[in-house]
Formats: sequence, structure tokens, C-alpha cells
Amino acid sequence: SLTGLVNTQESYHIVWRDNSTDEEGFEIQMRPGPTGTFNTMARFGSNSDESRPMEAIISRGALPIGTQVQFKVVAWKMNNTVTESSSLTIPFTTPANVQSDMAPPSAVTAVVDPSSDGRINLNWQDNSDGEAFFNVILQLGTAPNFTYSHVGFVPFGATSFALTNNTRTPFSDAEFARPILVPGTTYSAVLRAAKRNNLSELNNPALVTNWSISAPFTIPALRGPTNLTGSITGESSVRLNWNDNSNNETGYEVQFRIITSGTPPEFQTFTELAENTTSASLNIGLFATAEFRVCAVSRFTPSGATTDTVIRSAFTPLPVQLSTNTFPPPTGVVATTSGISNTVDLVWEDKSTTEVGFDVLCRPSGTSGNYLRCVSVPNNVTKTSVKSFTSSSDTLGVPVFTDLTIGTSYDFIVRAIGANETVPSANSNVSAATPQHGFTSRMYQPITQNVAFSHTVTTSNSAQRTGITATGLPPPLVIDSATGAITGAPSQAGRFPVTLTANFSSGLSAISTLMLRVQSAAAAPVAAAPIPNVTIGINRPFYISLDDKFNDADSETAVRWETTKGNIDFLLYPSLAPLAVANFMAYVNAGDYENVFFHRHVTNFVLQAGGFAAVTSVTTVEGRPSPLNEPGISNLEWTISAAKVGARNSAANDAIKTAYANSNFGQELSDDDFGYLGNPDSATRPIPKRRLSRCRK
Repeated sequence: SLTGLVNTQESYHIVWRDNSTDEEGFEIQMRPGPTGTFNTMARFGSNSDESRPMEAIISRGALPIGTQVQFKVVAWKMNNTVTESSSLTIPFTTPANVQSDMAPPSAVTAVVDPSSDGRINLNWQDNSDGEAFFNVILQLGTAPNFTYSHVGFVPFGATSFALTNNTRTPFSDAEFARPILVPGTTYSAVLRAAKRNNLSELNNPALVTNWSISAPFTIPALRGPTNLTGSITGESSVRLNWNDNSNNETGYEVQFRIITSGTPPEFQTFTELAENTTSASLNIGLFATAEFRVCAVSRFTPSGATTDTVIRSAFTPLPVQLSTNTFPPPTGVVATTSGISNTVDLVWEDKSTTEVGFDVLCRPSGTSGNYLRCVSVPNNVTKTSVKSFTSSSDTLGVPVFTDLTIGTSYDFIVRAIGANETVPSANSNVSAATPQHGFTSRMYQPITQNVAFSHTVTTSNSAQRTGITATGLPPPLVIDSATGAITGAPSQAGRFPVTLTANFSSGLSAISTLMLRVQSAAAAPVAAAPIPNVTIGINRPFYISLDDKFNDADSETAVRWETTKGNIDFLLYPSLAPLAVANFMAYVNAGDYENVFFHRHVTNFVLQAGGFAAVTSVTTVEGRPSPLNEPGISNLEWTISAAKVGARNSAANDAIKTAYANSNFGQELSDDDFGYLGNPDSATRPIPKRRLSRCRK
């Protein structure tokens, strides 16, 4: 469409649909007539909302009436050195002007759509041919004391406009600000014709007409939701659904009350959801019964106020009551005699999705007393080893553990444990096993390629032991069957699960796995392939993969911690501790170490970070599920590793988020207590430990 006067200036309003998702911008091109060269009239950036049509108003010197004009809208993007584009051509014929240059609109009406509670249909008569926009405002109160809010600009030639609390006008001069349409409040709609869509320019009377006569309207009460239904979706979760009947809500409020015995309590707010929401998934806990109701809300901050005012619709007519009553216990529990002395190994199937962990309990077979707790493990763990149980606590309340007795059969069960450690599942099936004599030395040992290694495997009841064998040793290591001594200098790096077998004169055998994680010998990086020349696009990120460009046998991967006191480069070993490194890198790649600070320092022991971050206030870094422990690499000075904290934590806390720079000056720390991740690069190792204060990444 077009506005303007012959032989002066005319403006064109162009509307098109964006069909691309990766354009870098649009060009509006124009030519007078069906042939000839198109000239660029305007350029626009990319569009992120393909659901709404795009619009542009461009101006040029007026053409003679009846001129055939063609417009071209071009979508384009830069692909390296080639510009890709696609265009749409729009034909148009310049019409004659039939109205005065600039005059205010008249016959303005504002009518509430009877099918809604917040849609206002504005209509008016366009009395000019020279405007480029119509400026729409809302008045509240009566002159001269009214206040007004700027709704926005609509293009020339329009004679109607649908106003809601989510109205977005295409040619507003500032960021989109939602109109506030308070239920029960009377407003007046006022318009004027304008040549610009910038409020600061409209003080010039040559660019704007007077205001139209106002058109009053009253916002109806909020329409409440209806047809509330609910369903159980999990062991502790429910889902609500309802009909959205409002056009003017800013959100929905879900209220609930827990039903026990006696008089039900008052409803309280569970959550407030976004506008147009028609469902909610909620967690109410295990074995809970709750009633729910929902209402629409209009939330706004009155002028001069510092807190919100909330207007609620009627609630859904009937509350919905839902109960969670399932918490399945583990199944398939199997207890077997371990190759470790006086130890039993257990495995089970996890049938729950909400447990915080599992408790393993036992009692002597053939007895009917209470089951006694052996060990607690985190959620999603489905195996563990047991060597003791507790039946009492000391004067400080700390449980006292008693070792399993060799040769005594025990019955084992497993329970899933719910939130707050207060809700256990039913018992699993019972499985019996008898602990026997076996290995007493640890099933891991630090070892390095081409470095002399010596480790003696020990057992209980060694006087009755007839020999020890080892299968799968890294070459050329050997074992002395009589003494259990493993010696040699490994020629290969990597993980070697070594099967140990101890035979006893009683005829029993103990079998276990010694995991040897052989670190690569120190070596310099070696170039593998040249980096080729490439042509890259302008203003576009370009990444060069170095994975195949060099080899570095002793440095598999690395991360850099940027701190306020300098950088620390850590070498990681995913081939030796894959679960621990993957867990740690999940935090790195998610940006969880941004603004983390070092919150603990103990001289000659530890420098700790990863649990807390701070910008304007201290926040906790959210934990990820724990990996299984992967011991076997020395925790020496400057090792980065992870703490085990609490009864239900495995090798690396919930997060592998607690990083340690151990400083025991050659003294090895227990790998059972600290899950190994990697070592710092020698170039960054001398950073003073006491000066590190904050970690950026």
C-alpha cells in the first residue's frame, strides 16, 4: 500500500512472510516498471520470530500516477565467500491520492469483543493521505488529570486494530512494552496520524495531527479456567490440565492443600505459571494426597508502587484430589561371596525413579530379628560390597560397625529410600551369602609406563594359601605365586583389569580384579598433520579442530582454569578414569565453574573449589549424578580430584565439583577418599597456593 502526494514524497508499506530460519538479513529493492535494474531501498537484520509477518515502510520521491512499480524482498546469508539469496517480487501500481495531506482520524470506537475478557476492537476513519503511521495510546482517568500509556504505531491505511495485553505493534519506536489492561478498569483509546514512528520527533506539529476524540471502554472481569482434571504420572508426581478461557491473564496460579486426617487446611500457592498455560506437572512427594485448584491472575505494578497487585479470577469449580501411593522396592537382589576377605557383593535392579539412595541391610540366616544396616549408597547405584553392619551407636551418636564373620551365612535385603531419608520402600527379595577368606590388599595401585613397579598381593589366612595367580598383567609384569609379589616395568599404557585367583588348602578359591591404570611415560608432542589454509566468512566464528594435527602420548586432554591470580592448566586422563573425567567435563562444558571461588584452604593439604559461585551473592553449584569411583592413580601434590562427602556419595561427590590441589609434598592420599581426575601442566604448577582466590571457568 502507498501514501503520499503526487510529485512530492510517497511511502510504501510492504508486508511479507519469512520462510527461512538462517538468514543474516533482508534487502528491499525497487524498480519503476517491469524491467530494468532493481535499486536497494532498505536493509534489515535477521528475523527470529517466523510466526509473525515482517513489515517495512520505505519512502522515496513520488512517481506519476499509474506507474507500474515492482518491489523485491531478498533474504540473504554469507556462506564463506558466497552470498546465498532468495527473493520475492511484488508488483504494484501507483494510485491517485484522494484525501487531504494530514488530518486526524475520526469516528473512533473501542468495543470489547464479546467472546473474550481482554480483546478490544478499535476502529476509526482515515482522513488523510500523507501519514506514515497511526499513533495509539490509552488514557486512564479524566482530563486534565489522566495518565496515558503508549501502545505503539500501526501503518498508514489501517482503519482497525485489535488491542490485547499482549499486543505487539510492528513499528514501535522502542522495545515492546505490554499494555496493562486491569480487569474492571475503564480506559479511553486515542489516535493521531503521524509521519514518524519516533515519539521524540512528534513534538513537531508538522509531523503529527491532533488527537482524535477518545473512545472509552471497560475491561471485563477475568474469566476463570474450567474443566480441571488430574492424573498420577510418577511415584511422586502429578499432572493437571485445564481450559484457558481468558485473553487477559498474565499467568495461572495453582493452589494446593495436603489432605491428612481431620479438617483440611487452607489452600496455599503451589506455583504461578505463564499466561496461556493449560497444564502443570508437579511433585507432591511420596505417599501424599493433595487437592488442587487453579485460577487466572492479572499481575501488575501500579504507578508509584513497589509491589505487585494481583487480581484473581474465580477458581476452577471443583478441586481435584490426587494421591501418590507407589514406591517400588528393588528387585532381583543377588548376594555372592566376594573375593575380598569377609566381604559379600550385591547387585539389584532399580525399579524407582525418585529414590535418593538405597540402604542395604542384613541379619544372620535363620534368625527372625531386625535387619541391620550395612551400607547406604546414592540413587541409581545397583551394586555394592558389604563387609560390616551396625547395630548400635557410640556416645556421640556415630554408628558402630561390626565386621561380617567369616563362615557365617547372612540374609541380605535392599530398600529404596525416598526424599529427606524418611520414606523407605518395602523390602526387596532376600538373598543369602557367606563371607570367606580372600584378598586383603587393595585392588588398585599407581603405576607408570617404563617405570619399575612392585606391589604385593595379600590375603587373609595366608598360612593356608597354596598360591596366587594373575591373568591380564601388562607386559612384561610377572607375579610370584608364593609371595604374591607383582614386579616389572610396564611397556604399555592403558587400563588393565587383572584377574587374581588365590587358592587355599581347604579347596576354596578367592577371585578378584586388580585394576592397573598405567599412565603414559613422559613424552613431547609430535606433529601429525599440517593445518590447511581455509577461506572463512566475514564476522563468522570459525573453528579449527586440532584432534588429528598432533599426537601427545602422555597428555590426552586438558582444561584451563582462569583465575584472578593466574591460569592453571590441568591434564586429564579419560582413558584411565573415563567416568570421572566425563563427569568433570560435563561441568566444564556447561559453564558451571563460571564465577566459582576457592572456599577452603588447609596448609599442606588441600585447596578446594567448585561447590559455590558468587557474583553479587553466593550460590551453590548444582550437582550432577555421581560416577563410580575409579581409584588407581596417585593423589600427589597438585593432583585435581574430587571429595567423597556424606553417606550416600560415591567417588566424586554429586558433582566431581570439588577440586583439590593436594600439597602433601610427595605423600600419597587415599584413592578411596579422593577420586582422581588429572594433574596440572608443569608450566602452571608454581602458582602460589595461598594467592588463588576465584575461578572464572
